[in-house]
Amino acid sequence: MRASELAMQISAMHNDIETTVDRVLNNLCNLFEASPGTDNKDADIQANLHAAMVDYVVSSSLSSKFSKHISQDKDDLDACIEMLGHSSEGIPGQSVLLGKSNLFQFGKKQNQDGTSTPLNAFVTELARAGVEKSVVDKALKAATVPKKGNTYYNVTLVEE
Repeated sequence: MRASELAMQISAMHNDIETTVDRVLNNLCNLFEASPGTDNKDADIQANLHAAMVDYVVSSSLSSKFSKHISQDKDDLDACIEMLGHSSEGIPGQSVLLGKSNLFQFGKKQNQDGTSTPLNAFVTELARAGVEKSVVDKALKAATVPKKGNTYYNVTLVEE
């Protein structure tokens, strides 16, 4: 199979998925009903909110499903390579070809290993080096900045 043939099959699959997603989005968007007594401007805003929630529900559902598939596929690739008697580990800073079939080849590229310094370990080493605790505490206080917490979107079905 040539790359162009594979690209055509993948493109056809994408078109099929888009057609199905568009149908579901339209069906769910058509279920919108403006709140009673709402003027046109607010009804438009409510409709836009409804459409955004519909899009989010569908997109996050697809993302979740395919993310799980990708994770499982990676595990399956590693397992197959190991069943063939080879290591599935990457090598830092290199691309490694791990396996192939008549159509595809599978490899891994691993970035160079890095380092990190846990703050607690750093503070402990400063104390061992003789730096006074009050100096460390003052420096930590000066270096501490607020961090905004993660935001999670949650769109759920309103029960009737």
